[in-house]
Amino acid sequence: MIHGWRSQIHYWSRNSGFLKRLALAIATAGFLLSLLIIVLTPDASQFTSTDPLEQKLRTEWQVLNRADKPTPHELVRWLHHATDNIHHLCSVLGIKTTTWDDYKTDGRLAGHEVRPLLEKHSADPAVVLLWENYIQASLNRDVETSRWLSEQAALPAPLITAPLIESFQLAELSPSRSLAALMREATLFPSPLVREAALHTALVQKDLPAMRLIADQPDWWSTMPAQLRRAAASELGDFRLQLQSMLAYRFILEAPGGTLAVALLAAAIWYVILVLHGLRGTWRWVFPLLPLLAGIFSVWPVFFISSWQEFTLGMKEDGPFPQDLWYQIGGVGMREELCKLLFASLFMPWLLIKRPAGGALMIGAFVGLGFALEENIGYYLRGDDGVPLTRFFTANFFHAALTGISTHAFYQLWRSRFGTADRFIITFLGVVVAHGAYNFGYSDRFADTNAYLSIIILAFVAWHFLDLVDQECPPGRQWLSPAAVFLVGTASLMAVIFLSIAIRTPDRHILVLAATQCISMFPIAFIYWRRLSP
Repeated sequence: MIHGWRSQIHYWSRNSGFLKRLALAIATAGFLLSLLIIVLTPDASQFTSTDPLEQKLRTEWQVLNRADKPTPHELVRWLHHATDNIHHLCSVLGIKTTTWDDYKTDGRLAGHEVRPLLEKHSADPAVVLLWENYIQASLNRDVETSRWLSEQAALPAPLITAPLIESFQLAELSPSRSLAALMREATLFPSPLVREAALHTALVQKDLPAMRLIADQPDWWSTMPAQLRRAAASELGDFRLQLQSMLAYRFILEAPGGTLAVALLAAAIWYVILVLHGLRGTWRWVFPLLPLLAGIFSVWPVFFISSWQEFTLGMKEDGPFPQDLWYQIGGVGMREELCKLLFASLFMPWLLIKRPAGGALMIGAFVGLGFALEENIGYYLRGDDGVPLTRFFTANFFHAALTGISTHAFYQLWRSRFGTADRFIITFLGVVVAHGAYNFGYSDRFADTNAYLSIIILAFVAWHFLDLVDQECPPGRQWLSPAAVFLVGTASLMAVIFLSIAIRTPDRHILVLAATQCISMFPIAFIYWRRLSP
């Protein structure tokens, strides 16, 4: 008979059989509940695949179909991508390639009901006719219809989306004229999507006059995403605009609710593990919030250094080897590790006075975790549904471990009155090289061949960090096992990912693909679990 709730938690959190069954039950329940939600969702498309492009367009179609108010620019963008990739979409779906005659018969593009969408997003028959003519011109490569569309865009008072369609038609033939048409659409029919597309296109084409024109219009410039404004301001060489864009950056507060919930859950799991594994004292659950916030704010100087490296020094991610490797090491690795260490050093006076056991190691780890929390938002929004779990195993702990190692070495440097300067320099440079080499292994150019290099680096850094924790942090009786938190937390994160898929994009193929990606991470999860087990 086990008495007391702490004793019970201590016992069950070390019962590996119970933990495995509990984790399996949580993940399975999340998957089955998600599957049930998808089955009961009435508007799920009957044509599905696991192709990323088809999934993306299907998700966008579902958003358009559920929209409460007309979004004509979003619809035209979807029509452009669907018609431009019609052969690929129909091929991966295993159906006949949609032709103009097919569309006239059933109103479908690649299996999606499109004709009702046209009427849903515009009550003007002239605009609906414009869109159908655009579909015809795209499917048939009809020169006469394309010329008619160009004439509509050139009218003194064109229909809404006519200049946008002209921009799509000129994208490959004349990028500069395409940008001009896009700027006209954004001026006549302002919408966040078109204005953002115009600024992004101007940035890609390095059209400084267009970027300056946008920057001189406060109602346009102020509504653009902070990161896009920062990049444009860097191209313009305008430090004042760069600073304003940084001050407008709202970090994780701008993230969609579902994305933010997943990011916070992933960070919370490691937060609890780090507290249990390395901290002691009354305030151990609250105090780490300060370095965590410092890690989030450390993203600010990273952006400034990034602009300086890329626009002043000319460092480019897509350069030939070894320039791309140097970009990851001397660029990404150096600026991120330097900024994280800078914000971790804010706690150095307190560390030197109090000298808590393992304090520098843990403060650095929480700063790194905060940085990863902020960085993950962008990856979640750009990546597929398996990204949150992948980054939970990799980036979250990798950033925490790297910053913990460098902060510990920096603390020893001050404690020794710079007697360990050589050790600190070697440690910090090693952290920078490990970070850059890890990123290089996951880069698009060498992802297929060098991914194993990244996993080896991650395993080495994680093992070294946990060895330092064991050395620096005094052992104590833990009523809750860190391994139990990791195992149950991982299963809970998987369940949340499955449910978010069912609610956001109800499609069983996407759900199965996400489940497969989660299962593929089990070897890394097993290593973590064994290392964290008492």
